[in-house]
Amino acid sequence: MAHELTKSKIRYLVTLKELDPEGRGIRSVSVARKLNISRPSVHAMIEKLSESGFVDKEFYGIIYLTPKGKRAAEHYANADWLD
Repeated sequence: MAHELTKSKIRYLVTLKELDPEGRGIRSVSVARKLNISRPSVHAMIEKLSESGFVDKEFYGIIYLTPKGKRAAEHYANADWLD
């Protein structure tokens, strides 16, 4: 799993899990606010995560962690270096 995940990708996955613990979906603007980055940056990363099977994104922008994404986020959730 780790070979395809960069520190940045892991940070996004963990943030998605934190913002959406119930798995109901989250908007990219919420991720941008939480990480203090631009919405276009979030969009670009979500596309990469989607291509790798870690997230699903609806046409109208709602983002969901896939089972693969949930496993990765849970695995890295307590990583000290994410702070």
